[in-house]
Amino acid sequence: MDFRNPPKSPSGIPLTEAHPREGSETIKVTHDWCDPTTWYQQSARVTGETLSTEDDLTFSSANTNWIDMQHGKIYNEDTISADYLPVVKIDGVAATMRAPFADTGGDYQINYAAGTVTFFSSQAGKTITADYSRENGSRFTVTPASGKILNVEESEVQFSKDVVLNDTIIFQAYAYDPEDPPNKIPAGNPDKFKTMMDYIDEARGTYPEIPAVGGTKRGMANAHLVFPFKYQVIRQLKSSYGVELRLWLENDTPHGGERATATFYCTSQDEES
Repeated sequence: MDFRNPPKSPSGIPLTEAHPREGSETIKVTHDWCDPTTWYQQSARVTGETLSTEDDLTFSSANTNWIDMQHGKIYNEDTISADYLPVVKIDGVAATMRAPFADTGGDYQINYAAGTVTFFSSQAGKTITADYSRENGSRFTVTPASGKILNVEESEVQFSKDVVLNDTIIFQAYAYDPEDPPNKIPAGNPDKFKTMMDYIDEARGTYPEIPAVGGTKRGMANAHLVFPFKYQVIRQLKSSYGVELRLWLENDTPHGGERATATFYCTSQDEES
């Protein structure tokens, strides 16, 4: 486009041309507020815990809600899973977990919500230990990479039709405390979503209902509703100011139902020096 001689309509009115925003596309998807086994960002790592058993097949840990990075519950999980994967050992030797979604193979499978490991053959007389990450809070943070600006341009929330809202979700911007960097303090007032009407009031309509689809292993058991939020002003998160968005359940009480998440559509670009 020649900015010195912009195109004009037949009546002489200057025309505009759409250009893509510079930078790289980044999509951020929150934890599933219905499922604490997806709450990975605040999780705590447990190493070398000796598991207990009553039947030499199922072994229990001291904690429930192990983080599950194996079954597609978390968007793009394979790029972030390495630090959260469980390691189960038999007398100090790593055992093999059954592959996700498989019906056969492997030495054991995990019930992540219960925090148990079930073997397919007796482990009588053997010591079973596990390294794993456990849920330790519901907070999810959207943060720009170092030296970058993250522009949050649109977002949406997704609810399964069987969702039961059991807690308030808080949406709050944070930034460096000018008096005490690099500690961070709230920047502005929080948004609180206490009821379904709060989502409906702020959303810009709703997309068509997505029916239950995909089967029992990899699909959705319930129809889903999606509410888009199209911002009039871009939320700009600058790394140099420590700006980030935090979302969390006020009392860390999971919602009921199949699924409740939020997605942020962003562009990332270099911050000017």
